[in-house]
Amino acid sequence: MKAAFDRTDKQEITHLKAELPLLRTMVDDLRKLHRSLWFSTLKPFGWEIIDIRYGGVLSRLETAEFRLQQWLDGSITCIEELQEARLYFDAPWKMPEGALGRNSYHRIVTAGGFSS
Repeated sequence: MKAAFDRTDKQEITHLKAELPLLRTMVDDLRKLHRSLWFSTLKPFGWEIIDIRYGGVLSRLETAEFRLQQWLDGSITCIEELQEARLYFDAPWKMPEGALGRNSYHRIVTAGGFSS
């Protein structure tokens, strides 16, 4: 999406926007399957965090569709979110050898920083 926006490729953006409803359906199906698996094998505690994250993904996909439509119909001249430099998904440092991951959600959930 970012690359198509950078090229001002409205045809590609239109195609990508058309894929977003299906993607939302697929994410919601995944959420429901994940929830069934979770509650069949684990205690309920912790699911609320996963639930919030799925909800955030679904909401962001709907907003992406809305913002793309605004740009395509000319009601906005740019999509500021797509003009920003991309943030590293795993933070600006190299993953330590053998690490399974880290939680840098607070760094990537917004281009604006969370204050401590």
